[in-house]
Amino acid sequence: MEYDVISTPDLKELCLLVNEKIQEGWHPRGGIATLVLPDRYAVFYQVIVRFSSRRVSKS
Repeated sequence: MEYDVISTPDLKELCLLVNEKIQEGWHPRGGIATLVLPDRYAVFYQVIVRFSSRRVSKS
């Protein structure tokens, strides 16, 4: 499994970036996280994961 985080200060851009990653086989995990700083600057985050098709054998 691969893990990544997408971040941007623009919520619409986050949606576009996540949709692009979904087309590449990634899956959003959990909800959107938001960091809001005192000067009202915000950053939005979305965790994404991608599962490999490789199976790990249990010996």
